[in-house]
Amino acid sequence: MPKQATAKWLSAICAIAALVYLPPASAQFQAFPPSWNNPPETEIPSVEHHTYVSTVLKADVGYNIYLPDGYVDTDDRYPVLYYLHGAGPRGNESSSATAPLAALVDAAIDDHLIPPLIVIFLNGGAVTFYADSPDGQYMVETSIITELIPYIDATYRTKASRSNRAITGMSMGGFGALVLAIKHADLFGSVVAYAPALVELSPGPDGVLMTTQRGATREVPTPVRVKVASIMFGGDLEIFDRHSPWSLMPLHAEELRDRLPIRIVVGDEDRFSYRSNLEYSELLDRLSYDHDLVVVPGVAHEVARLLDAAGRESLIFHARSGEWVE
Repeated sequence: MPKQATAKWLSAICAIAALVYLPPASAQFQAFPPSWNNPPETEIPSVEHHTYVSTVLKADVGYNIYLPDGYVDTDDRYPVLYYLHGAGPRGNESSSATAPLAALVDAAIDDHLIPPLIVIFLNGGAVTFYADSPDGQYMVETSIITELIPYIDATYRTKASRSNRAITGMSMGGFGALVLAIKHADLFGSVVAYAPALVELSPGPDGVLMTTQRGATREVPTPVRVKVASIMFGGDLEIFDRHSPWSLMPLHAEELRDRLPIRIVVGDEDRFSYRSNLEYSELLDRLSYDHDLVVVPGVAHEVARLLDAAGRESLIFHARSGEWVE
């Protein structure tokens, strides 16, 4: 195996254990306020950790960046892929997908499946769903769109155009990738959502709104789910609808059909996302929105296994959608 790929895959294997979905009440983690700077616990080959200054979040926010071999030796410019992490204890820029996705990109470049590119592993907070909270305290979407992306384009040799910028994510990150791509289609040329957590706001047993996953086989009313609904969406269905793939796509399908390629990857044993992902694909079909739906047999809500099964094809999907390959 060429270069550092062997070491990278060893790092990836060590990362497989952590799953990225909104955890049950027994899981203890810092949901609010989010932890904005989280360097990897161990070094990841070809990946560097840095921060950018966020005025709207009032913090130095961490990100990991994968730079391809040869970056420091040339003046070339590169396409950029933004990765959005899932929710939970590893819900930050150093999530469990960082090592396996970096290794996957490296191997795909080595095999000449895709051109060299830059990958940004951003930090959206543990359970923000990449929204702007109505009270202005957690302006995650605004920070990504108006601070991080311009900072990356100004700091690194990117090809700073829509066709050379793509977005992807897992679970909560898949939700966020769809939302940001739909709302900001002037910035992103394609989107791949891995097992997107296509949540809704629904009343719990006590009538208080909480995030729920449509079609999930088990829903647990937890303080975290209630906090997300309250803090990030003000406990208001109208506010949530302005940040929901379910409501956004019918509004924008006509203008985006020929502009925004969408790919959804989900495992058929994913009790959290499988049914909702099928329903969302059906919604896209009703809207005559051509898209890819990839169902991976025997896989649950596991980012490493989804990447292993469909990651290469997803990278090729981005490259072809953005015309990265001449």
